Amino acid sequence: MSKALTKAQQAELERLEAELKLKDELPYLFAWNWYSWAFDFFMSTNKICLLTAANQISKSSTQIRKIIHWATAKELWPTLWNTKPKAFVYFYPSADVATVEVKTKWIPEFLPRGSMQYDETYGWKAEYNANKKIVAIHFNSGVSIYFKSYEQSAANLQTITAYYIAVDEECPVELYDEIAFRIAGTNGYFSSVFTATKGQEFWRCVMEEQGTAKEKLVGAFKRQISTYDCLRYRDGSPSPWTIERIKDLENRCKNEQEVLKRIHGRFVRDEGLRYQFSRERHLKTPPFGLAGTPEALTSVYAGVDYGSGNKNRSKSAIVFASLSADSRKVRVFKAWRGDETITTAGDLFNKYMELKTFKITNGSYDYSARDFYEIASRNGEPFSRADKARERGDELINTLLRYDMIEFDTGDEEVDKLCMELASLAVDDDKHDDLADAFRYCVMSMPIDWTLIQKIPLPGKPQPKKENGRHDYSPIAGGDKKSDEMDPADIEMMEWQREFGD
Repeated sequence: MSKALTKAQQAELERLEAELKLKDELPYLFAWNWYSWAFDFFMSTNKICLLTAANQISKSSTQIRKIIHWATAKELWPTLWNTKPKAFVYFYPSADVATVEVKTKWIPEFLPRGSMQYDETYGWKAEYNANKKIVAIHFNSGVSIYFKSYEQSAANLQTITAYYIAVDEECPVELYDEIAFRIAGTNGYFSSVFTATKGQEFWRCVMEEQGTAKEKLVGAFKRQISTYDCLRYRDGSPSPWTIERIKDLENRCKNEQEVLKRIHGRFVRDEGLRYQFSRERHLKTPPFGLAGTPEALTSVYAGVDYGSGNKNRSKSAIVFASLSADSRKVRVFKAWRGDETITTAGDLFNKYMELKTFKITNGSYDYSARDFYEIASRNGEPFSRADKARERGDELINTLLRYDMIEFDTGDEEVDKLCMELASLAVDDDKHDDLADAFRYCVMSMPIDWTLIQKIPLPGKPQPKKENGRHDYSPIAGGDKKSDEMDPADIEMMEWQREFGD
């Protein structure tokens, strides 16, 4: 016969059973071990928390655990907001992804379950729309987590007032500003976890330029997590990751860039870019005597793109660039993009006149903006129709970039926005090229002397050796010159001269 438990033993047993029940029914807190970096992210109360991390190391799970915790931990609310929060927002790339993630990850792995699913604080209920897509999770605490996607326009965010916004995967830069305003009134919080696959320059500066003058979102909680940071949990116990397993994954990556991105959580973009822009090569400190002294500028060209004039669609943009006296060097020194304003044709002209404190050699405008041209003409400002051939314009810009025939002034926020576009635009992206369009109109109107590229090698590339073998006649040269006597610079120069004339 077993002896009856004493009252003390019975109380201890009940405590242990309650603890085990709590651990089982609040899995977001207790069911999963913590990596040190994940626990730091979970516990941080910084207004902005960011993780760029390798694939499949629980970065998304960590953010899910945090947002559920903040939605139910009433004891934290007075410290975090000094009021009772109501709405959180969680972003996924699409509504389909959000629905799949909720059904396969949130519900079975992290949300309160068992009796806690009906608790007066921890209890919750999922809401779906008529198309069976997830809309929200409503907690009995009074907080609702609403699910949004990058497929929605910024306009659809303008009715939201949120206390916490969490973003899964790389947030489109044009949505970030709108998101920031959605939490401004509540003194709210923003977090994002992603593997950097899009190569957006803003996020590169956020994560890769820490401690430099180029850093964005200074003061935010930032971590770049490698798979090697996941070999052990916070308590010292081994994780499923091993050196051998990581090395095997590295061997499966197609190149070093993929290793940096997928294994080390670094911000890398190596292909599929529209322009061959390099911050190291093309960003320059303005020459002494030129910065801020418009009177020193000669041979200045302007490009104006009206876009839609609506801040929720394509934005209006203006770019000014000068051409050197020998017509062989382009310098971009001033720009503007209408990010936070609805711009009419009249507004765009006024902004142009505000920026134009120097003589213009030629101004090119998007000829679909007839109202802008009429307003400019009535005010005595001459403009010519822009050459809008995108493929040819991009070729011209890339030639300038390849041969370092162009530079961009540092220290100007709007010029930096242009640099961000040039550094991150994908080949097939025609929605985020507002300044790039204006820049293209500008340089396509310049009488650039292309003979320079005959005399300089491509940066970082040796000149091809001439051979004394078989002679094939070049179709580009019309059969007048043998192909083994031509180098790529000769061919490129002749193509441009044929396009624009001698």
